[in-house]
Amino acid sequence: MREVFWPWLVEHQPGLVARYERLYRGSDATRAYRDEVCAFVAARRAQAWRRHGRPRAPSHWRGLPDDRRSPVASDPEVGAPAGGGAAGPPAQLSLL
Repeated sequence: MREVFWPWLVEHQPGLVARYERLYRGSDATRAYRDEVCAFVAARRAQAWRRHGRPRAPSHWRGLPDDRRSPVASDPEVGAPAGGGAAGPPAQLSLL
C-alpha cells in the first residue's frame, strides 16, 4: 500500500507528508495513534450497536473460545441490542 499511496501523497498533498512521516515511522503507526484510532472506532461501534442493535456473530464463530473470536463479537462494553430483546431480522428501511 505504501508503494502506491506515498507517491500520490507527495505529488497531490505535499503539506501532509511531514505529518505522515511522523505518524508512520517504519511499518506501523505510533502506539499512541493506534490507541486513539482504536478508541474512536470502539466508541462509534458502541454507539451504533446501542442505536441499531448488536449484530449476530457468524455461525463459524460459534463454539470458538472468546480469544479466537472477532473483537466485534466479544465486546463486553456493548450488551444486548437496543430494546433489550434478542436480535431479530433487520427491519426493511424505506426512503420515503
